[in-house]
Amino acid sequence: MEQSFLDEGIFAENDNFILSKYKDSEQELFYKAWNETFENSPVLTDINFKEKSWEDVLTGKSKLQLKIIDTISQEYIGEVVLLNIDSEMPEFGIQLLRKYQGKGIGTMITKLFLDKLKSVTQVKEILIRIRSNNEISKKMFEKFGIVKIGEEGKKCAELMASLLDDIGKDKFENIVGKSFASTQVYTICYKLPLE
Repeated sequence: MEQSFLDEGIFAENDNFILSKYKDSEQELFYKAWNETFENSPVLTDINFKEKSWEDVLTGKSKLQLKIIDTISQEYIGEVVLLNIDSEMPEFGIQLLRKYQGKGIGTMITKLFLDKLKSVTQVKEILIRIRSNNEISKKMFEKFGIVKIGEEGKKCAELMASLLDDIGKDKFENIVGKSFASTQVYTICYKLPLE
């Protein structure tokens, strides 16, 4: 997919939101979403990985990563990303800062993005990956007609549940080094038809 449809860095806009490319000077905006995404993760302290990720935002050829700006307040809301843009089924993701979640903003932004994507590409469907415990995202994407196509990591979660049954919760959490509940989260894969 050619990214030539980005007019002066803007992918899509309406009265409420602007979806546009990050500028070199906007690294701190990118890190706002990064910090919330990787909260409590060792990734936050890996400076090399963080800098490489920022460089990839600016120069990566296989994805379209866009900041979301509120048109009226000019505040940064989060970002949308389309990965593997040259594949038959690119992967779409959206990350809103916490204070903007649960207000219908994700639905409006996703619609804006998908409407524009349909008008500039021949992509027939996109891939959506949602963590099994993310009910808000599941409900939002159900509005767009997602179809479940698989699961990633569910067998590992089932193995951990079996281990818990064998040795008990306290011993399990001591050996594994994390809560049992955290081992039960896996990824559900969906396709979203665009026609």
